[in-house]
Amino acid sequence: MEPARPSLRQNLRSLPPTAWVLFGGTFVNRLGPFVMPFIVLYLTDPDRGFSVSQAGLALAMYGIGGVAAQFLGGWLADRIGRKNTIGFSMLGASVITLLLWQASGLLMIYALMLLLALVAEMHRPAASALIADLVPSNAINSSPDPLHLRVMVSLAHYAAFTSVTDEFSWEARPQSRCPAWQSFDRSADRVA
Repeated sequence: MEPARPSLRQNLRSLPPTAWVLFGGTFVNRLGPFVMPFIVLYLTDPDRGFSVSQAGLALAMYGIGGVAAQFLGGWLADRIGRKNTIGFSMLGASVITLLLWQASGLLMIYALMLLLALVAEMHRPAASALIADLVPSNAINSSPDPLHLRVMVSLAHYAAFTSVTDEFSWEARPQSRCPAWQSFDRSADRVA
């Protein structure tokens, strides 16, 4: 007879405290991308003067940087260590976000969006590798669950936060709405 396999609860309780700190830290880090929808609104504001397609290209630059970050993050995690890569990613992303806030030229915004994604997203492969290092081999099947759970919970918080700030920002400055959102609102009004 085969020995009983530990339950999910037993596996989760057997995770080391360091793994839970990592789960918590990456949960907080996943709240950072709430900036992305506001980038489009910021760039298409009449005071800025950028078109919707230019703002879309800025988001595309973030996507390109995010793909490249997976490779760079894995490479750095193997070269300088998992914790160092995660720390560099967190600190670097905060500095680049502040630089993005000060950027005025379109090419500079594109470059900073690419660099922001490259640095901000490189923590992912390092975090996954660190989980593999920290978690005992008998609990390895349950360890991705908290890692993915924190992503799902942070996305839910992100959506709630965005809807709350969205409500206030539209009331304060309705003229700054992105044309794509205005089109969506007209479509929603017709359906309702």
